[in-house]
This record gives sequence, structure tokens and C-alpha cells, in this order.
Amino acid sequence: MKLITGLIISLLTFESNGDLFRSFGVSVGLSRGSGGSNRGSGGSNRGSNVYSGGSTRLSQQTSSYGSNNGGFSGSTRSSSGGQGLQQGFASTGVVPNDLAEVPPAPVNVILSSGKSLSPGQQTSTSELDVMPTFKWETEPGALYTLLIEDNNLSTRPDSQFGHLLVANIPGNNVRAGEDILSHVPSFAFEQNEAKDKLDTETLTKKPHLVLVYKQNGRINVPDAEKDIAVGCKASTFGNRFGYFHDDLKEKYNLEGPVAGTYYTVTYEPGWAEYWICYASAIIGNPIPFLLEGINDKERGQCSACQKPKKYKNRWYYKRIPYIPLVNRN
Repeated sequence: MKLITGLIISLLTFESNGDLFRSFGVSVGLSRGSGGSNRGSGGSNRGSNVYSGGSTRLSQQTSSYGSNNGGFSGSTRSSSGGQGLQQGFASTGVVPNDLAEVPPAPVNVILSSGKSLSPGQQTSTSELDVMPTFKWETEPGALYTLLIEDNNLSTRPDSQFGHLLVANIPGNNVRAGEDILSHVPSFAFEQNEAKDKLDTETLTKKPHLVLVYKQNGRINVPDAEKDIAVGCKASTFGNRFGYFHDDLKEKYNLEGPVAGTYYTVTYEPGWAEYWICYASAIIGNPIPFLLEGINDKERGQCSACQKPKKYKNRWYYKRIPYIPLVNRN
């Protein structure tokens, strides 16, 4: 299954002609009706300790969705090392703030390193750069839909963004399914109060849902509603705002979610800047605001964005340090 070269950026508005995106613009995505996930009017009913003054801030650099123990408190543990789904989702606020009910079974998210993420565990954009493997209990002959969704957009709490959407999956063989939204690794960033720089110190842990639905037969999604294009193109990028999980379930008569989990991500130096650069180059406008040397590229110049490089098991996003050769004579 192809990796997308497009990008997630969580604060854009897409108009139907595909030519215009704006930051801090009119709300995109489908409305959060009473059948959604307790978002309330304007999508802001997330609890007083999640949003403050219109920006995503958490006191003492600790997210309301979980602490440093992997997103859970208490003692009930699952075999994967995290707590059971019921206690975990509810105790961290993901249910009901982002999801109406706790999924009945877990999804195992396995990173390219071989590491498995327990429910609520913190990971990083660099670890997610290669699409993980996903495993869940299946029924013989059944088809499934897999969705990874960010419901906590920093400047757009009334919308959501799809990182991955694959339909018509036989069993849990995701790579044999049909890409609707190709994989975009999760990332996060914050703005300072003046909204002129990135806040690299407020490390908000943002949950990203991983949900699996059972299909009642094969589903067909028009190409115009997908985002699987290769290249620095903006024409279908806005489709990533249009797949709220409850609306997806209703539109395609899906069952579930029959399995689910979530992980958290926070700001990671270099990776956030890279994706901000990439998104700005896709649309031809700096987002969330002009950051000199980062998102000042012309439209279509995605290749000018510098992706972090790995050297001796460390990521470098400015330059790999010069290390002189050792004279062994």
C-alpha cells in the first residue's frame, strides 16, 4: 500500500474547487450532531482542562488524556501491557469526548521497529513515519474498514483530520484493502500566545483514534472523495477533513467500531516543521503563519522541505553533525 507524499496539517479549510485552503478559516468537515461524540456546540465541549482561551493547552505539560504511564491510571492491565479498554478510554476522557463508546475489542498497533503500542501509549512522528501494521480479531470472510483520526486539531476543535482510511480489508490484511486516505503520520505542534512562533515547550499529548468497522459487503468510494494522489498536489487534500467516524459509519452502513485503540503524539523537533513546510508548499500559503525558513516555499515546492535524517540512531533536522575520521596510524 502506498505511502502518501501529501500531508496532514490540522488547521486548514478546503473549498470544493480544490484550489483554496486557508488557515483559521470557515469550518470544514461534517457537523457534530447529537449522534457524535459529545462535542457540544462549536465542538468545544472537551472539558475545562483541555481547551483554554481557544488554544490547546494543558497544565503542567500533562494531557488530560493520560500521564506518563502510557495514558492510564490505576492497576487493571491488559496482556499487551496497557490497561483494559473500558477503564483506559473512560478514565482518560477519550470516551466520551472523542468517541461515544469504548470499542469492545482492541486493535494492536505494531510499529516498523516491531514495538507494539498499548492503548493510550505515547509514540512519535518519527516512529510513525513508516505505516504501522494493525491486527485485530476477525470473522471468516468478513471485510473491514480501518480509520485513524485526529479529533483534536489545535486551531479547529470543531473538525477532524483523517490520517489513514482503508476500506474493503479482507480480515486484518490492511495492505490488501483499498486506500481511501493514504497514510500520513500523526504529528502535533502548538502556537505561542502571540501566534507568531511555534510553542516547543508545551508538550500536549494528543490522542489519535484507531478504529475498525465491520462492513456489510463491499463498499465503493468515488475517486473524487479520496486522497491517494502522489505528488505535491492540493486537489484532494481537503477530503481528509470529511470523514468523521460517526458519519462514515452511517454513510456506509458499517458495524462498530468492532475494535479500536488510540495512541498519543506530541511535538517532535524537525518533524512538525517538516510537515508544516510540506502542507504550506501543497497549498501555496504559509500555515499556521509565516515561519521564515520553514513554510515560506512556493506552491508545489514540496521537495524544498527537509525531512529529518537519521544518523547513529538519532534524528537530525538541521544538519548531521560533522564527525572527523579517527586517525588510526
